[in-house]
Amino acid sequence: MHFFGLFGLLTVLLCYIKAEEITRENVLTIIEECKEEEGATEDDIATFKARMPPTTKEGKCMRACLMRHLGVLVDGDLDKDNAIKLAEVVIHEEDKIHLAATLVESCESLDFHDDPCEAAGQYVTCMYTYAQEHGIVD
Repeated sequence: MHFFGLFGLLTVLLCYIKAEEITRENVLTIIEECKEEEGATEDDIATFKARMPPTTKEGKCMRACLMRHLGVLVDGDLDKDNAIKLAEVVIHEEDKIHLAATLVESCESLDFHDDPCEAAGQYVTCMYTYAQEHGIVD
């Protein structure tokens, strides 16, 4: 599975859900809640499930909502510790888990805290790019 898709699907981690409790069902429930909250469309959901970057403002805001629920996006900034925990869950290959911290650190300096929706889109895109460059995704 592609890192971007996994990051997107599991961008629903920490705040209220512990890493051990992350399931596809939990993620999908939160996705639906965020879709409604942010006014995202079925196309935004399809883009998300297709492991593609969000292309609409509502799609980006849906991702921001997911990241907030996971404790990965706090006040528009990436929470490094929670993002690393998420990346460790997402990266299933044992020989690549050590890249989780580097992946997050490579993107943590992005500064979009004035627009959490844009921040979410940029963080996901940055991490996906890093993951591609380091063989974490197909």
